[in-house]
Amino acid sequence: MKIVRQWTKERILTIKEISGKITETSEVQNLLGRIPVIPHYNKKTLIRGIAPSDLQDIAGMQASIYNDLSELTQMIRGSNHKTLVKNRGDDASTGAGGVIIMDPDTPPAKRPYLLAADATALKGLLDAMAEKVEMINRMAHLTPVRTYRSSVSSRVAIETEFQILNTLLFDKAAQLQLTEYRIFDLFCAWEGIDPDKTNFEVKYPTRFELRDKKADLDFVKAAREVSMLIKSVSLQRELNKQFARVALTDDDLIEKVDKELDKIKLEIPASVAAPAA
Repeated sequence: MKIVRQWTKERILTIKEISGKITETSEVQNLLGRIPVIPHYNKKTLIRGIAPSDLQDIAGMQASIYNDLSELTQMIRGSNHKTLVKNRGDDASTGAGGVIIMDPDTPPAKRPYLLAADATALKGLLDAMAEKVEMINRMAHLTPVRTYRSSVSSRVAIETEFQILNTLLFDKAAQLQLTEYRIFDLFCAWEGIDPDKTNFEVKYPTRFELRDKKADLDFVKAAREVSMLIKSVSLQRELNKQFARVALTDDDLIEKVDKELDKIKLEIPASVAAPAA
């Protein structure tokens, strides 16, 4: 049995179907006055009802790599096994390689020989596949989180890539947050509840960036060493807070450490002398 419901703003039509035949239909008024469906869009576009996909281009590139792997298998078989060229009457055979039968008019004095496949195209195909993988990383903005890099990148370039990825993930989180609010608004309309009086709140993370903690700790450590020469208590207190933010992951604990640092009276050793002018 199959049950199909057709929703409009005015009515709800229920159709029961058994073995391809409609057995029962019923129609009731839609008291909600709206269709209880909340579409979620990956990205907003100018075309209503259509949102671009993040995986469409990547899926096409993956299919291309799959086809290249099939071609690569054939090339490996051809390059590892040589082809035997012989006369039709010659008593010779080969293993996994191919056999080419020469024309009967070929002079009998011509001996059979082995024909080696050109393996240079194999490297070209492997390089093309590597380029496609790099293109997928760029399309998905996953270059900064890959452990292998074919070229050396500066820290500024890596941080910029992280910021781009962070922005894209933040947009998706904001879109999911908006969808959840719309679902809750629909639920309140169904239950007859005023959504403004529920104090309902949806929280999504706003930062998704991955930090290089070792590099940040080295930077803060070097800054703290230099701050000893400047003799600024406020600077040292702020650097200690930055150190806590990098070393710790719990926001509540970081806030507690910040309050403790504000209460502690820092003193700069008198033995530290200012640099000579």
